[in-house]
Amino acid sequence: METAFAVSIDDAIKAMDISIEIVKEQLVPSMCQARMVHPTKSLLGFTRHSPKSVVFEFAMAKGRGHVKFENELRRRFADAGIAHTFHWSKNSGLTAGQIRRMYGEERVTKWLAARDLVFDKDPKLKKVFDSPYTVRGGLA
Repeated sequence: METAFAVSIDDAIKAMDISIEIVKEQLVPSMCQARMVHPTKSLLGFTRHSPKSVVFEFAMAKGRGHVKFENELRRRFADAGIAHTFHWSKNSGLTAGQIRRMYGEERVTKWLAARDLVFDKDPKLKKVFDSPYTVRGGLA
């Protein structure tokens, strides 16, 4: 499994410290990589943080530990006031509420409106492009 999340470069050290604490506490066998990217302008692009986004990717064995790790990351980032976004299709299962909190109501509403426009509100056409991630995340 892989978890990918992005934060502003201004919060990168704090996010990394929190991530390392969780890895040590949960004894999560994992590998991590980080990279800096320009903020995206796409509606649900998880690299939207300014002035630069730092993407952290943790590769780990699939299992209950993966979900526990992600949930603890989300909780601690929220507690620390770190704006963050998870790659919504590359994780253990963000809910619609979590996606709306991370990306904002306006972005999700625009996404759904664009989807309706592209598929002319035809449920059969939209279903072709549904996935477990988009359905669970309230994006279908």
